[in-house]
Amino acid sequence: YSLSYLKTANPAPIVNSAFNPWNGAGPANGFAEFIHPIVDLFGASISGTVPAIDTVVGAEVAYQRDMPYNVGTNFFIPGFNGITTKNVVVSSLRLDKQFKLMDILGTSQASFASIQIFDTWIRDFKHSDDLVWEAGFAPAREHTTMLTGFATLNYMSSRLNPGLSFAYDLNSGDGLLSPIVDFNYGTHWRFRAEADLFYANNSALPSNKQYLLGSFAHSDQLIFRTMYQF
Repeated sequence: YSLSYLKTANPAPIVNSAFNPWNGAGPANGFAEFIHPIVDLFGASISGTVPAIDTVVGAEVAYQRDMPYNVGTNFFIPGFNGITTKNVVVSSLRLDKQFKLMDILGTSQASFASIQIFDTWIRDFKHSDDLVWEAGFAPAREHTTMLTGFATLNYMSSRLNPGLSFAYDLNSGDGLLSPIVDFNYGTHWRFRAEADLFYANNSALPSNKQYLLGSFAHSDQLIFRTMYQF
């Protein structure tokens, strides 16, 4: 288990607009700028093995005090009507497990799989606060819950490693499926082929109604990467 505290710049950019500037300090360009206000994070985590299912289970929770959110869902640009703060609780649960699939799939060693669920909870959430999830996009939700996972197989003494990962937004129904193949050739060469396939539950929605995964609708990509390690 662990306990932690972090005082840092908010990792997500917040728009400071001239229409309702943050702490009375308007943007230098007279219109809008991205800022990263300082925030306080308090965290705790715990993990251990559950022998009954031969699985490593881990849980984390973080209390984020005075997290900044843009406001103005119906402003001419969503989020450009100012900034407010909310206390936020982010929690996660993770299960890691090894599977012996050598006799079934012919792998060269045990395979690894992991599944995680994440939830972001905005405390004292009120629709009248008019919070925006991210400037230019959809209204914020009291709970945003995401399911993710991945699995990796190993062949040829772990030189050929196909894998599959996914993400699924339990609120909107949007998702991502990503098959990957890694191949290690000799001591120096590393090759990867990856496809990122996005699914938007309602791809016809405008951007100010879309969330993270849905905003990538019609943006599938295929990636090939070659690396030489010295």
